[in-house]
Amino acid sequence: MYQMRTTIKDIARQVGVSANSVSKALRGKAKVSEKTRALILETATQMDYVPNETARALVRKELRIAAVFPSGPREFFQYMIEGIRKAEWELKDRKCRIAEYQYPSLESPDELKAILAGLAGEKFDALVLTCCYQFNKYRRELEHIGRMGIPIVYNTIFGEDDVPSLIGGVRTNTVVSGQMAAEFLGLAIGARPKKGKVALMVGNKKMLVHAECIAGFCAGAEKHNLEIVEIYETHEDRKIAYTQTGDLMRIHPDLAGIYVTSYNSPGVCEWFDRHPGARKVIIIGQDLYPRLNKKLRSHTLTATLFQNQAEFGRESILFAFEYLAGTRKKEDCSKKFIPQLVLGCMLDNFPLYDRL
Repeated sequence: MYQMRTTIKDIARQVGVSANSVSKALRGKAKVSEKTRALILETATQMDYVPNETARALVRKELRIAAVFPSGPREFFQYMIEGIRKAEWELKDRKCRIAEYQYPSLESPDELKAILAGLAGEKFDALVLTCCYQFNKYRRELEHIGRMGIPIVYNTIFGEDDVPSLIGGVRTNTVVSGQMAAEFLGLAIGARPKKGKVALMVGNKKMLVHAECIAGFCAGAEKHNLEIVEIYETHEDRKIAYTQTGDLMRIHPDLAGIYVTSYNSPGVCEWFDRHPGARKVIIIGQDLYPRLNKKLRSHTLTATLFQNQAEFGRESILFAFEYLAGTRKKEDCSKKFIPQLVLGCMLDNFPLYDRL
């Protein structure tokens, strides 16, 4: 038998308040006491209330979300962009439009600053931002947007957390990434009387995601009998990673493992491919994309930590939209993904990340 949909009026009648009070409580608006809000939310749950998003979309203005992100390294960010566009497609009937603004790379703070300065003069309802290095170079512009009351959601790469109107963000739990890498290397290197020598290669030590990877890895190394002999910065450059690998093996010919926290582990693998006589080293990388996948299939790269950046892009847009629509609270606008350990035999399960 067909069951009528619970409406705001039904909840108002049950609680004994106005429909306007119910609407404000459900959207997290002010001017409703906490006691009344709690009663309304509890009643809505008991009555299986589901917001009518189609009706809401018909009566509200079109929402415009600005998505700002780097275009490179393309091997990493192309999938995040696909996620952003997937979210836009999912919202196509919900009166929401995504405006994309791309700056060159994580090493381009001046270009990002110019984009944010330009956005301050445009009309948009929320900002989804992938930050770059040297946050202080564009802090003022971002804070200005925040003071305008524009909700800001960080995507993948976070900046500082004291920006006005920052409501959350979506990224990897990078502390866990570091811990996973250390445990995997400890298990793969196996039982030994002395500590196994390992090294890290990160994009930039000052960047939060890389600093957390280092912290997690260092904590894990203590537990799994590993000695960290070097921590190199690659600045997201595969050629730098290649050169540093040669330096590393000359200084530490007895090295047992390398963890590459950025997308450029193929640069490390290429050095070993060109030096077949070198000591066999266990390499764990990060991400999935065609060039890296080839190294997994050839077993030069032992394993990788898959972050699923397409979901970063998709969920950051959905979080911003749902917050604007009043269906998501600020405290629910943050998410840290736990990475997935991927071996070569698993690659057929990730078709999106096996193409450019």
